[in-house]
Amino acid sequence: MRIIYSSVQEGKSRALMSCELAQEMWSRMETAYLETSDEIAPVLWRKFYGSKIQQGQSVMEFMTEMEQIVSRLRAINGIVLEDGQIITQILMSLPPSLKLNFVVAWDSTPAQEKTLKNLTIRLVKMEKNVKQSEEENSSNALPAGIIENVPVNQVEKGEVVAQDQAQNEFDAHLPDEPIVHEQEDDQLVNQP
Repeated sequence: MRIIYSSVQEGKSRALMSCELAQEMWSRMETAYLETSDEIAPVLWRKFYGSKIQQGQSVMEFMTEMEQIVSRLRAINGIVLEDGQIITQILMSLPPSLKLNFVVAWDSTPAQEKTLKNLTIRLVKMEKNVKQSEEENSSNALPAGIIENVPVNQVEKGEVVAQDQAQNEFDAHLPDEPIVHEQEDDQLVNQP
C-alpha cells in the first residue's frame, strides 16, 4: 500500500488515505483516472487530424507523438484505424521542406512497401539529407554584401563575378588626367 500511496501525486493521495486495502486504493485510482471513450475520443481525433510537425521538432518526435495518439484511439472500443489512414495523415502533416519531394517519391513506392515502418525510415533519412544540405549551403554561403549589385547572369558555376568591383579597382590605378603623347601625334600627322 505504501508503494501505491507514494507513487500518486500529492493532491490525489488524500483520497487514498482512508483505504485499508491495496485493492480499494486501486479501485479509487481507476475511478479518478479512467478516461471514458465519450470524453476522450473527440479530443484524440482532433489531435490526430490537427497534428503537424512543428518547427524544430524532429520526424522521430512527431512519429512518437502520432503513435501515442493512435495507440490511445485504438484502445477505445469500436475505433479502428488502418495504417493507410495513419500514413495519409502523416504525409499531410509534413512541413513544406519535406513534403514537396517526399510525397512524389512515396507515391511511386510499390503498395506492399507502403508501411508505417518504411515511412518512418524514409522520413528520417530524408530529414537528415535536408539538414545536411542546409548545413552545406550555409557553410558555402558568401558573407552578406558580397553579391550586391551583381546581375544574375554573372553568377556561374558557384562563383560570383563582381564586375563593378573589378571596374573600380581598375579605375583606381588610372591617373586622374589623360596622358597625351604629343610626339607620337606629330609623327602620325607628318607622315607622308
